[in-house]
Amino acid sequence: MPLPQQGHIQSGTPTRALARGEMWRCLLRYHRRGPRVPFSLLPLSAREGGREGGRAFSSHKSSSSHQLPIGFVGLGNMGSGMINNLASCGFSLRLFDADKVKTQSRVSAILEAGKGKIAAEYIQAAPSLEALSKECGTICVSLPNEGIGEKVFHSLLSTPPPSRLHTVIDHGTVSVGFTKRCYQRFAQQGITYLDAPVSGGPDGAAKRTLSIMVGGSREAFSCSLPILEGMGSLVIHMGPSGAGTAAKLINQLLTGVHIQAAAEAYALSKKLGISDTAALLHLLSKSWGNSTMLQRSGALLQQAEQQDTLREGGSERGSSSPSPFSSLSTSGAPLRNFLKDFSMIEEAGREGGLELPLTAETAAQFRRGKEEGGLEEWDVAAVVKVVRGFEGGKEEGRRGSQ
Repeated sequence: MPLPQQGHIQSGTPTRALARGEMWRCLLRYHRRGPRVPFSLLPLSAREGGREGGRAFSSHKSSSSHQLPIGFVGLGNMGSGMINNLASCGFSLRLFDADKVKTQSRVSAILEAGKGKIAAEYIQAAPSLEALSKECGTICVSLPNEGIGEKVFHSLLSTPPPSRLHTVIDHGTVSVGFTKRCYQRFAQQGITYLDAPVSGGPDGAAKRTLSIMVGGSREAFSCSLPILEGMGSLVIHMGPSGAGTAAKLINQLLTGVHIQAAAEAYALSKKLGISDTAALLHLLSKSWGNSTMLQRSGALLQQAEQQDTLREGGSERGSSSPSPFSSLSTSGAPLRNFLKDFSMIEEAGREGGLELPLTAETAAQFRRGKEEGGLEEWDVAAVVKVVRGFEGGKEEGRRGSQ
């Protein structure tokens, strides 16, 4: 049966967009050589296969020695939520992070949350990347930049035989060129590489509502789908290697421009005398001017302004007050991430011979936030401080980044 043109899969619904036969063949292969597939993630045809099939896929107790755990590298703001969901779906995991304390802490937290349901043998810390390669068939990677990714992938590719690694799934936001180089390097050793960046932020990672955009062969996508569905509510095959990364850069372009627009809209609303931010956000939620980032930034700015008001009301006369919007000084979505992403977006535009004026202006505003306000570790919504000319907060912002 020929496969459909779209690989659109929505978690919690029958996998009708993929050819049922292809999906079933991949699941059987995964069961034989890779991690056990949770019963809840099987297509309906597999769920209806009888009691024996259910026992084979649905319980930790049914795992046998030939079934390989999933490796996960990078336990930061995104990775932590993603592995929690994989664990709750029933996957056996081996975790690695450069911060060994963080790794062991995450293992302990998962086991504590699943007390009585998850045996310690199924969630373990890996002592090294080499150990991960020798034990895991699939390794998911969620890292902050290409430099760290390069080091991790070099270690995985340098693992002496025997290695059980057959698939690497990269969730990082990187350049298309980096993705294609990684694909070629892994292919030379017979290892499948999928670019599978995600969108939804730390909140989406925690709630399993991520959008996952995937580049690579359709067969590899089909075989990795149960894992991907364990982390996201929308999983789409975008095309060959690099297509997932390209889609993520487009997403980031729109996200950043919308963040800048939200900051300008907020600042202008105050100058025009709109004091009820909640009412404005509610109005815009049903209007053409709405966007996900408008609602996110607006809610954060409203909360920050309320905290500023309470702090000012409770401060003693003559005491110094913190920088405006200081509640945004730490975040799982810091400005530095967008500075990195927009650098890659601008480079992609130059390589394509395109002028991207909105992209360029947004990037310039973000750079001002870092260079003049020290906002690189602040939530990206704090770019409103740039729009407002760093009113009362320029020096405080700079100190907060050190």
